[in-house]
Amino acid sequence: MAEYQPTTVAGRMAIDQAVTLRLQQTLMRDFAAKNADGAMSNHDREAYSAITTQLLRLFAVLGKAPEKPAGPSLAEFLAAKQPAAGP
Repeated sequence: MAEYQPTTVAGRMAIDQAVTLRLQQTLMRDFAAKNADGAMSNHDREAYSAITTQLLRLFAVLGKAPEKPAGPSLAEFLAAKQPAAGP
């Protein structure tokens, strides 16, 4: 996965999504806390878990350094395929 820089459109969209998910997570937790017993329904628990999982994945992507390619670059590959110039 590539790192999302805040200066790119994809980076800003990822940050916006993270903020939205964090807001949903907070609202769900506050709503559950205001219930008489403080519990969530099964559906709410599943939704909260899905939001938390997606948020953790998004944070991992946002904070992740760019990965280096597994193999050689295209220029290195082509240079290796060229026959050696000889006399």
